[in-house]
This record gives sequence, structure tokens and C-alpha cells, in this order.
Amino acid sequence: MIQDQDIFNARILIVDDSQRNITLLETMLSDAGYTSFVSIKDPRKTTSLYTSFKPDLIILDINMPDMDGFQVMKMLQTMNKDDYVPVLVITAQQDKSTRLKSLQSGAKDFLTKPFDLTETLMRIRNMLEVRLLHNQVHDQNALLERKVMERTKDLSDAQRIAQMGNWVWDIVSDNLSWSDEVYRIFGFQPQEFEATYEQFLRSIHPDDRESIETAIKKTMYDKIPYMIDHRIVLPDGSERTVSEQAEVDFDENGKPIRMIGTVQNITELKKREEELIKAQKLDAMGVLAGGIAHDFNNYLQGIMGFILLAQHDVGENGKAKNSLKEAQKIIFQSKELSSRLITFSKGGEPIRKKILLPKLIKDSVLLAMSASRFDCQFAIPENLWAVEADKGQLNQVFSNLVINAKQAQPDGGKINISAENIKIEGETQLPLKDANYVKIAITDHGSGISRENLYKIFDPYFTTKKSGNGLGLAATFSIVKKHDGHINVESELDIGTTFYIYIPASTQKKPEPAQANIESTESKSINCRGKILIMDDESTFRAVIGEHLKLLKYEVDGAADGASAVALYKDALDTHKPFNVVIMDLMVPGKMGGKEATEELLKIDPDARVIITSCYVNNSTMSEYKKHGFKSALSKPYEIAELDDTLQKVITGN
Repeated sequence: MIQDQDIFNARILIVDDSQRNITLLETMLSDAGYTSFVSIKDPRKTTSLYTSFKPDLIILDINMPDMDGFQVMKMLQTMNKDDYVPVLVITAQQDKSTRLKSLQSGAKDFLTKPFDLTETLMRIRNMLEVRLLHNQVHDQNALLERKVMERTKDLSDAQRIAQMGNWVWDIVSDNLSWSDEVYRIFGFQPQEFEATYEQFLRSIHPDDRESIETAIKKTMYDKIPYMIDHRIVLPDGSERTVSEQAEVDFDENGKPIRMIGTVQNITELKKREEELIKAQKLDAMGVLAGGIAHDFNNYLQGIMGFILLAQHDVGENGKAKNSLKEAQKIIFQSKELSSRLITFSKGGEPIRKKILLPKLIKDSVLLAMSASRFDCQFAIPENLWAVEADKGQLNQVFSNLVINAKQAQPDGGKINISAENIKIEGETQLPLKDANYVKIAITDHGSGISRENLYKIFDPYFTTKKSGNGLGLAATFSIVKKHDGHINVESELDIGTTFYIYIPASTQKKPEPAQANIESTESKSINCRGKILIMDDESTFRAVIGEHLKLLKYEVDGAADGASAVALYKDALDTHKPFNVVIMDLMVPGKMGGKEATEELLKIDPDARVIITSCYVNNSTMSEYKKHGFKSALSKPYEIAELDDTLQKVITGN
């Protein structure tokens, strides 16, 4: 709204060669309440005063000797193109041509002399109101334009951050427009060229092009918006996955006239989804694998026991003894398969120790490649950071990947193994926390892996090899994941495949000393005997292990669950015939297991000596057995010599 104060404070410029007219106008304006006006008699000074005074209204005489009013208006038109400054023309000439020429030259109103003061003041006020309203509209437009620019920038930034662009296709004129982000998603500079439907189709992966065209046609004719994920090919040949949504506007006759849509780069999202799906598959597999491994190792332990009893019974019968030894080897080969299943189980956590990788990598690779026609080329610096990891599990990772590389080149060839220290920080495509990592790369130069199989290779039991069981790479993925690391793969058909493994670097200062191997007691003399209590829910296992221990001059008793073992142990204490050692199975389905039973035993006898056994070799109770009060731990299946040696060490306190 225009206030009176705004009107009376307006700046008015009077240009007239007659001092009498100037005085008359100034008096009129002053008496009416106007406070800011300036007058000049020389029209040639109009431009300079216009610049310094910045008038809101000009009262201009037409007939002046040095420069007439028409010339002044023409000059002003070159100065105020972007501004609206109304001109009120005053002249003694009353002919129509003068009035028309004045209006054509830029005047907004016209007064003839002698002029009526009241009418003049009314016209001045009206022209000033228009001027002020114009300024308000101009300011509002400028504000709106600024806000539009800010919102446009906000939208552009939001699209850039979300990697989502929008597009509009005028179907009638076949005119397609892309936002800047669409250009970036498709690998071009923003507005690098005028987008066309043909260019859009050329950017779509050839295998996805038909489905896109079908979706567009279906949207146009069935009037159903579409949402589809597809691949695009960038100018450099690389690929991205995008999610596209679109709908169509129709005219009153149902004819499609415009299609609008969005496109979002979901390449990294797809990778994360695939990683999550793999992890979920492995978790589901772990539930099954844990139970299978437990039962399988129990059966292996029983078979192992009977084989050893048979070896004792046949004595030195060469043929039979050799056959039994071969059967024993097969059992331990089966144990390796079982250990892979255990890796999937929820209890398959790595027993971490600080280890140095250069020797472990080389030993694992060379052992896996023994007696083969391959040239293994290593690029492993000696200053490689140490890692906190399970040595046995990492050995399995490197062995699996090298065996995979060997199978990719059935006629022999070259395998490259490299390692380096890297630091992950800031934005990265890797699903890893900011930290130091050791990156290991294993490259073969074989047939490569097809795109359709590339995302399945870590799935349990997926294999394209006749001799494979599909557990090697799945176990590798699970092990690396449990080490808080990451594994990915790059492959090109007929060129080769590279696996990249990232393992977090250790934060410890010094490596832990390696544990010594368990000493074999097959030919070792036994210095003492003892009374042994075996707790295991498998009666066959108790019987077989009991027979072996009796042959080794131990006194043996057995219990099927933890509660029974606690009762037997208490009775033995009460009768002053205590057990020297208790062998506890970790888990007993539906009943008290070894961990709970040992807690009860230690309440009865704080000096109780208990050995924990389990098929779950990587259960935290097994890896941290001392924390739970156990003297030692054995994973099934184990050899009798190993059990005997462990018993002797526990009995003698060694």
C-alpha cells in the first residue's frame, strides 16, 4: 500500500527555461507538502542531474531554446531502460500532433499551459503512485527471482547429492530436456548437448533397451506409470545401474502429450544390496551349517575311535593296518570340509592373534600350488602391516583363492599375488570404516567370470566347475567378513580375474609369539595315569573314547549330560575317590552342557581340572577356554594321541 509520506517524499525534477513557471511549480509543490524537488533552466544539464538526483518524476517543458523536450526524452530513454521514471510534459502548444509526439517520445502524461494547479497536483500524485507501485512490483519480482534461483540451486544440489535427476519429454514436439544431474549420471557435462530420445536409448545397455522401450510404450497406451531399474553405458564404456520412474500426461482425447520422469544412480546401492543379500544367505546357511558340523564331527570322532581300536586289534597285520591308516586320512580330509561348514556357523568367530602376513601368504600359496605348472609371482613388501586375525582361517582364504585361480587356468600359467598397506578415509565405494588396512590382490589370467555369474560366486554351493563343491569362495567371503574386512572381485572374459581382500591392520605394537604345535605322544612313554570322567551325549563316543583310555591304563567313567557329570563328580569327592580330569562336551541338546556343568563343578571343587571339547571349534568358549575355568580345549575329531598328551599335561599341571 502507498502511504502519503511516500508520495510527498518522492523526488521531482523540473526542467523549464522559464523562471516564472519554475517558481509557480515549486510553490505549488511546496504548498501541497512535497519536500524533495529540484529545478533547472538548462535542459542540457538534465542527464547529469538525472544521475545524481535520481528523480521519481520529471516535469518537462517542450519548447526550450537550446534543447527541446523531445530531445531530452530521447536522451533519457538511453539512460533509464531498466527503470520506470514517468515524464509529465507541460507545453503551451495544444495541437494534437504535439501531444502524440510527446507520448511517442516517452511522456506518460500531458498538460497544456496555462495549467490548473489542482489538476496538475492530481496528475503528479497519480504518476507518482504508479511509479511507486512499479517499484514495489519490481522489488517483489526481484525477490521472487532470487528465491527461484536459490530454490533452483537447492534443487540442483539436492539432485547432485541424491544422484537423482529429472527429465521432461514433450511427445508432441519430440523435445526432451534433462536436468544437469541427468547429464552427470549418464556421464556427460551438464547441458553438453541437446538431449534427444535417441541419445537416451543409445545410452541404455543393449540388453536392457528392449525392456525400456516396452515400459515406455506400456505407459503411453495403458496409462500406467512405470518404475524400472536398468543399466546404462557411459561414454568411457563403464556401466551404471539406474532406477527410473515416469508417468504420462494426456490431453482431453486421451492422447499422450508429455512424459515426465526421474532417474537415479543406484549403482552403489545395488552393490550394498548384493552384499547384504550375500551376508543374509551366509547367516541362514550358518544356522544349518552349525548343526551339520556338530553332528558330522561327532560321527567322525566315533569312526576315528573305531578305526584306532581296529588298528590295535589287528596288530602288525600290514595290509589291514595300511587300509585303516588310509581310512584315517580320509577322516581328516572330511574334517577339512567340516571346518568350512563351521566357518558359516554363528559360532565361527576367528580366534584372533597378531600375525605377520608375508610368510603366511607365501606359505599358503606355495602349499596350494605344490606339484602344479604355475608361475606364482609375488609382490609383497616386508614392511606390510601386521593384522589381528585367525591364522588358520586366513590360510584357508589364501588357499581357496589360489585354488580358484588355478582352476581358472587348467593348462597352467601365471598367478600374481600382491599386497600393500592402504588407509581408508572419507568417501569411498568400499563398505569399510576409516582405518588402516592390508590389501591383498590375487590375479589369474584365465577365462574370466561372466557378468551374470559375478554376483553369485560367493553364494554357498554355487559353482561353475565340475570338481568344485561351491564352498570355497563362500567360506572365503564369510571369513573375511568375520575379520571386519571386505572382499570384492573384478573380472573380464578371456582376460582374467582379480580378487581383492582388505583386512584391518593391527593396532598392537608387537606380534604375539606363535603357539607351539601339540607334541605327538604316539611313541611317548606315559609317566602317570588317572581317573577320567567323560561327559558326552553320544553314547558311542563315550564308549569308544573310554575303551581307548582304558587301553592307555586310565580309569574311566561316563555321563550323558552335565547334571549327571556333576552328580558323579560329587559322589567321587564324597567317597574320597576323586576324578583327576573331566572331559566335557560343550553342548548337549536340551540338557546341561559342559560350560554350565563346569561352573557347578568349580563351586564344588575350585581345583577341578576340566577339558572342554566341541565340534564348534571356533566357539568363543573354545577360543577363550581359560576365562571359563577350563584347563584345555580339544576340537572334534581328535586323535587319541592328542587326547592322551593333553590329559597328561593337565594331570601333571604342565
